[in-house]
Amino acid sequence: FVLCAISSETLEIRRLVTNGEAGDPSGTPLRGTNPRFVEPGYLVFSAAGDNTLMGARFDPSRLAVLGDPVELVSGVRRESAHGALQLSVSSTGDLVYAPGEDALKSHLVWAQPNGVRDTLPFGQQIYGPYWLTQDASKVAALILSDVGKQELWLLDLERGIPTRWASGGLDEGAVLYYGAWLPDSRSVILTLMRADTSEIVRVDALGASGGSILWKGRGMVTAQSFDEDGRGLFTVYEAGASHPAEVFLADLQFVTQ
Repeated sequence: FVLCAISSETLEIRRLVTNGEAGDPSGTPLRGTNPRFVEPGYLVFSAAGDNTLMGARFDPSRLAVLGDPVELVSGVRRESAHGALQLSVSSTGDLVYAPGEDALKSHLVWAQPNGVRDTLPFGQQIYGPYWLTQDASKVAALILSDVGKQELWLLDLERGIPTRWASGGLDEGAVLYYGAWLPDSRSVILTLMRADTSEIVRVDALGASGGSILWKGRGMVTAQSFDEDGRGLFTVYEAGASHPAEVFLADLQFVTQ
């Protein structure tokens, strides 16, 4: 998340930066959500990926942040997917807040048919979509990092070892989207989104690095699941559409062409 200011007169959106001139894209973005201005010249906001209230000196006439932000209060309850903390602050700096946990972060658990739940040996994270292999040995999960970037992690359930996918630049400028495991439990099929185009990438779960592009085109195509013969169920979205336009069944040889 990058903090921005919106003019009430022109509706111009200007990014707030920690160095350089206000609105200068070469500056370092101020990352967070839920900003509040405090007299005579301070900005407080929720940290990105954390339940901490941050503050920085701020010049409202230039929309410029003066110096680096500092931590004000940690351990503020958060339940919003957009990072807003449960607090309120007056224009003069009086603060009221609810202490508590960061509910956006969670643990993965294994649920037994009898209702017993066991916490898996992986850290508390902001988990997005995740997929279990057919042999229940691994989980592929999209996790939001502390800098606001979504990453693919491969979780070995048998050894309790998490490994971050080293993309080798494949995901540069892209958003990671839904995927699925192949039946051999060795490869993940993942969709990378760039503007109005998408790529279907095959990732080797054992090496956890690089990958091969199987398909590239306009709109968005995502793999949902694969059967034992390698045939996959794919969902197709047209460019700019929020609802799927088509669902089809195809094998990887078809997708690669």
